[in-house]
Amino acid sequence: MKNLYLAMLLTLSSLIGCEERDDCQPDSVTTTFTHGKKIKKEFYAANNLNYYTVEEGGNTVFEHVFSRAQCDNRIDDELARIFSFEINTEATQFRFVGDDVNLTNCFFNEVGGWARGMYEIEGGLIEGTKTPEGNWRVKVSVQTIPNPIRTGEQPEKIEFDEVFTK
Repeated sequence: MKNLYLAMLLTLSSLIGCEERDDCQPDSVTTTFTHGKKIKKEFYAANNLNYYTVEEGGNTVFEHVFSRAQCDNRIDDELARIFSFEINTEATQFRFVGDDVNLTNCFFNEVGGWARGMYEIEGGLIEGTKTPEGNWRVKVSVQTIPNPIRTGEQPEKIEFDEVFTK
């Protein structure tokens, strides 16, 4: 009789353990541009850092958003990595190389349960061409400046070649 109970218990626990869960959304990338915006940069002396916000203005702002897989049954696993920059709305192509990438007011932001915050960019390449359909083909290869508050932090390379839509 003990063997029967043991067999039923093992069968039941294996069925519970094999329950298929479909409560996770996969990683995703969203690439958009918006006219009538600008990136505002403000220096906060208390932290010795610049902070960036996107607000109403006269430029076109591009945002590349990577969202890590989100699972409903996990707490604090959300993470978004956002790279933003702006150009003149009248442009049909652009190319910023080296320190000139900072003319775009570009910045990198991580938000989520364990995110690190906002980062400035140090050199690289930001280039793009408007497509006949009105979208943008954008290539980025830049590097973050480590946050001075966090000792030992290393620069991070941000690279992508994507089509941005309105």
